[in-house]
This record gives sequence, structure tokens and C-alpha cells, in this order.
Amino acid sequence: MADRVGAQGWNSTPQMQTFNLINPYDRTEDVRLMVQPLAVPADWKLSVRNAEQGSGDAAATQTEFPIHEVTPGREYVVSLSAKRQIKVASVLVPVGEVGPNTTARWTVEGRIGNEVVGTMVHEMNTPYLVADLKLPPWAAKSRWRKALR
Repeated sequence: MADRVGAQGWNSTPQMQTFNLINPYDRTEDVRLMVQPLAVPADWKLSVRNAEQGSGDAAATQTEFPIHEVTPGREYVVSLSAKRQIKVASVLVPVGEVGPNTTARWTVEGRIGNEVVGTMVHEMNTPYLVADLKLPPWAAKSRWRKALR
């Protein structure tokens, strides 16, 4: 199950969901992580990285099993020893304007060779916030208040 991490702001703030990645075999294997956007605005950025890198801790960036980018936003690979498990972060970075109540959906599929060993479906909802909305002076007049009664 994915854990929601970081709920600060949405515009260009990376949002992460973490999950466990396991090598089910008795030998070291390269696990390919394939990212597939399902309902993600075209200018938004998707990536996969070690969950420890999401903390911003400089010491944590040196992980035992680093995830390497093959194709930006699409394909990643990590070499895992037998029966090993690591925590992975699926990262979404909204770019530009974020519409109200936007839901982004994407998958991260784990493959060893041609075999699918697992798939995570991610979904994130943006809040309905218009932080920089400035009404013109005429909109604040009492006639609008009377009309709403």
C-alpha cells in the first residue's frame, strides 16, 4: 500500500507515494520500473527514486541499492540481491497551473526480464485552493451579499 508523504503545497512541490520493492528470486536481479501516466497533465513530471532520497538528508543519498534513470520519467532500473526489499518513492511534480480538484493517476510496473513482478497504481488529488485570487473592488460591495441571501 502506498504512503502519502509531504502535503505542503502543490504548485511545483514534489508529492511522493512510497511502496516496497522486493526481489522474489534467490539470485540478484535487475528490476526495471516502468512509469506509465494514465491521467497526468502533459507538463507534470513523474519519476521514481529511492525513498531515502525524498527526505533531503545528504547522508541518505548514498543508498545500498540506488535506482538509476534509464529514460527520464519513464524507465528506471535497480539491481537487488536475492529476496531483498527496498522502499521506493514514486514522485509527482505539478508544473504550471493546477486546476481545482485535479486527480493525477499513473502506474509503476516492476519487471524482471519479461515477467511483471508487481504494479502499483498511484492517485493523487489536488486540493481546491485559489490562494492568489484577488477580487475587483466592485465584487466586494454589499449588493453581492444581498444577492446571495
